[in-house]
Amino acid sequence: MAKKDQEARNKEAARKLEERILLQLKRGAGKGLEAAVRFLAARIKEAVSVPAPKMAIRGVPLPGKRLGPILGYRATASALKGAPPRVLSGKLRQGVTHKMLTPTVGLVGTHARSLPSKKYPLGFDYPRYHELGKEDLWGGGKHQFIKPTVKKYRKELRLVVGAAVKMELKKKYTEAQ
Repeated sequence: MAKKDQEARNKEAARKLEERILLQLKRGAGKGLEAAVRFLAARIKEAVSVPAPKMAIRGVPLPGKRLGPILGYRATASALKGAPPRVLSGKLRQGVTHKMLTPTVGLVGTHARSLPSKKYPLGFDYPRYHELGKEDLWGGGKHQFIKPTVKKYRKELRLVVGAAVKMELKKKYTEAQ
């Protein structure tokens, strides 16, 4: 009887030790992953920080003023095919964000949208257009910025995380049409 009790206690102690080791591994992986997610978000912001040659779009001048108020900007030259989109307003760069979903899953993306319009009541999801393209819009997917950045810094991300880095692009369009 004593031998069976001792074996049961040993198995229970081994199981608890295994749980503690797994918990420590997950904590360590989460810390490395969080650092990698922050690093990747910063590199994506750098990639989309190339300024575009731009021209101001002005409204009607107010009484006594020579120039109207600036309503927005438009690029005077397009970005090269394969290059990240260029900065006009900075919304894309400001919209790059990161989040830890679980200790072992991190998310890097952007939440930038254009102003709402009749066609796009929630605003046009132009980061997704640049990254993935869309069937009903001509020319999308030519100015990727997340995927090439992940590929460029994959070795550094592996060093920070200490494991393989898996990238998954979400292709589901959630935009209201």
